[in-house]
Amino acid sequence: MSAEDREVRRGKIVYSPPEKSYTNVNIEETPHGYKIYRAGTAKPFSVIPFSAVTQVIYERE
Repeated sequence: MSAEDREVRRGKIVYSPPEKSYTNVNIEETPHGYKIYRAGTAKPFSVIPFSAVTQVIYERE
């Protein structure tokens, strides 16, 4: 999948345990969880499985 085909949205993701969050990050949903990107990068710095995610809040576009 190329970078043009991905749907990456800006927002906040909360996960546990313990309850932590990433704010103002780019979030891509994958078949196994969420890939988290910093602004301006093409490589994810974290992958969070669906089982650990508590909440995803997307910013309005």
